[in-house]
Amino acid sequence: SKLVNIPSLHKVPQMEEEGLLENVVKKNYKAVKRLTMGTPLLDEENPGIDINRLMIVGSNFYNNLVEELYEIKPYNLGIDEFDCILTDVPWETERGTPIDLDEVPQYLRKVIEKLATLCYNETFTSKNCVDVTVRYKDIDSMWLNPHIDPVEDGKELFIISLLSNSILTIVPPLYQIPMTERRSESLSEEINARYDSWTDQDIDCLIRMGYVCHLTDKARDDYFHGIRGAYPNEKLSHALQDQYKGQYVTWMGSKDNIVQLNERRISLVIGFSEFDHS
Repeated sequence: SKLVNIPSLHKVPQMEEEGLLENVVKKNYKAVKRLTMGTPLLDEENPGIDINRLMIVGSNFYNNLVEELYEIKPYNLGIDEFDCILTDVPWETERGTPIDLDEVPQYLRKVIEKLATLCYNETFTSKNCVDVTVRYKDIDSMWLNPHIDPVEDGKELFIISLLSNSILTIVPPLYQIPMTERRSESLSEEINARYDSWTDQDIDCLIRMGYVCHLTDKARDDYFHGIRGAYPNEKLSHALQDQYKGQYVTWMGSKDNIVQLNERRISLVIGFSEFDHS
């Protein structure tokens, strides 16, 4: 498996300046894999997942976006605390209605404008953005129970990973999965899921730093999405333990396909929906 080279937290990668958005996954099976044996997800099996590289024209955009998100991060935490979700933001409106774009910081607004061009609904613009959620996670809190975001948060969802790679796991409704193909007794069970995921039919999506996962159709409305978090190094094979000694890792599709993580991650979840602007 090709491993991803992770720069340090203090060396945020520069984003290329040419182009706006480069689609890299509709037929890129390196980014999306069925859990069982890490097999590629075929087009006819895809419930509505695309992964794209976020490319926005502008000097040093990625660094500026990260710095901006650090600036608006709540400071009522301890010096070493990073884990939190951004709340009481000035762009919030009534849930399910368009956000106040005039209140969105400069670089985050550019992200919203570019994501609007990725929506399958070609009538959507940045004015159709109904939710922007910013989460700050450290390595101990990257676990995320599988869930379906409220319908008010958008018909089309985009999940962006900053500072670290991430594996987003798409979990089919459990009632569709035979008991023999379930690896965890419930979606809230962390121990088994961290080691073995939730079901044999789970889909692992690699969201590299600066990439965006687009969820639509069944992947948005019917399937759950969660994050298994870091995988214990001592659970790796002896060869992989030596290779990744002292590093944070997770796995994608199978435990032979290891992806490195950084100690901190910022996630953006941005939703778009139909709305009458008249």
